[in-house]
Amino acid sequence: NPESATGKKVLLNMVLKGLGWDGNPDSLSSEMFKNYIRIIPDVSERDIRSVAGSALKIDPEKIKEDYEKCDVIVRKTERDTWSVSEINTLYAGASIRDKSDGIKLAAVESDSFLTEEHYAAFGTYCHGIIEAELKKSSDRVMLPSFFTTFAGTQQKVVGIDARKLAANFLDSSFVRENKNFNFESEIAFLLNIGNHENPIYVNGQIDLLLEKKDGVIIVDFKTDRYRNPEEYAVQLFLYRQAAEEIYNKPVISYLFYLREGIDTEVNSVFQIVDIINKLC
Repeated sequence: NPESATGKKVLLNMVLKGLGWDGNPDSLSSEMFKNYIRIIPDVSERDIRSVAGSALKIDPEKIKEDYEKCDVIVRKTERDTWSVSEINTLYAGASIRDKSDGIKLAAVESDSFLTEEHYAAFGTYCHGIIEAELKKSSDRVMLPSFFTTFAGTQQKVVGIDARKLAANFLDSSFVRENKNFNFESEIAFLLNIGNHENPIYVNGQIDLLLEKKDGVIIVDFKTDRYRNPEEYAVQLFLYRQAAEEIYNKPVISYLFYLREGIDTEVNSVFQIVDIINKLC
């Protein structure tokens, strides 16, 4: 589409403008563009069909016969990017938030109306409150739009519960013991657990990270109703791998169940080759 008046940013227009075209269709026939472009005259669909039909002499039966003689080639689309959550689920199975095989934690009022699809947003809301407090931000953390369909009283309960769980971390001994260090939050990463020839990328986001002179501490928050730290062992292992590459320091990791306000060290080690085999 060489008509600049349409305002369409089609590929041909952009290429021509990169070669110095001023947008005027008449200038396409100038000496400047003779080496780059050739105007193809309009051809009707009827002309194309008549020429194709007479020249090719298509034999549908012959085409079918040749097609059936062809070997079937099975093509496998190789996937090279995974999320930490996907890999953790492959190892640990579904979330145990509603299973009784873990230690049951304290309930909050909003448990009476929150469903499984709500808890991820509820956890994000808690994290946002924690992050704002650690950064001493004056901006108010707004209730996620996911909850705006709730009745006013329910929205209020969600807000109260989220601040209660956030306070369990902010008032914890972990924060008191590390108050002189800078906390970093929501650290996104892309980790290659494969190699140059066959990369396998893992993406994730670390809730909270604390860098010290002699090492790094990772904290992952959980709002689960049941406590089972090993359920997230692979997740934290991959977080540590990413942090070690970024900071080039030893890394230890903790789960912090916001309902109980206690940190739990989780430093299980896995073989990268076993993780790769699991993905394949």
